[in-house]
Amino acid sequence: MIWPPVALFAVEGDDVVARVGAVQRSVRTEGTPLSAIGVADVVTRPDALGRGHAAALLERLHTEAGRGGFDLALLHTHVSWGAHRLYERLGYVDLVALPIATRTVPPGRSLRLPSGYGTRPARRSDLAALNRVISRATRTRLGVLPRPPGWLRLRLAAGFRKIEDHHLLVHHDRLVGFSHLTRDRWSSMTGEVIVDAPTHSAPMVALLERLSVGRQLAIARSTFVTDAETLLLDRGYDLAPHTHSVLMGRALRSGVPSGEALRGSVFATPRYWGHHGDMF
Repeated sequence: MIWPPVALFAVEGDDVVARVGAVQRSVRTEGTPLSAIGVADVVTRPDALGRGHAAALLERLHTEAGRGGFDLALLHTHVSWGAHRLYERLGYVDLVALPIATRTVPPGRSLRLPSGYGTRPARRSDLAALNRVISRATRTRLGVLPRPPGWLRLRLAAGFRKIEDHHLLVHHDRLVGFSHLTRDRWSSMTGEVIVDAPTHSAPMVALLERLSVGRQLAIARSTFVTDAETLLLDRGYDLAPHTHSVLMGRALRSGVPSGEALRGSVFATPRYWGHHGDMF
């Protein structure tokens, strides 16, 4: 088998009935980084459910990836889905479920950013600058890092995001952070709130609230919530420690940290860094 495959397929006759996709990722730890495969899609055709296709494909993927020298398999799922039980049977454990903070921003308010700060929507010409902000923000952090080259360009090309939904935080003409914020008439949602230093957290929250006046603002699936927990509580946010979206993982080779050892050494530490944009 050529490794890494883009996907493995289960076939009955001439029909494809199931697929499992895979991408390469790296997990930054306190020591040597761990190589990982990210399980990007587990799909079974409705009329082929219950025949074990997904489990067989995942087991084949685990075997081949382990032989190829990969340390971990990671995937994102939801604890309320039946697939979560399948993954547990295959040796996966919950590693982290990211927190959420919510608040209704009162209507009629005129919110200003602190002195020296400004904002504008991002442009495609800002992609390199956004990547530099992430590099500065993650220098001392652990997790599924670094992000792959071209991660945002690919999301834009696929239509998963719009560049104008990324709002820049500028301090004295220097880009220090950004958020990906989507809005409708009643609510605002962001799963990516990134600043390159803690001193910019309060201005970033002010920016999010300025864009969400009269709406319910949710900061979800982002370690910004834990990083800025005191600030958010002081501003009247309700915090929940996790959502039902969860990152699971399992070791692929002997001698690789797994289970609680892996969770406790990377994903349950204050240095863990994760956002919706890190999903695969």
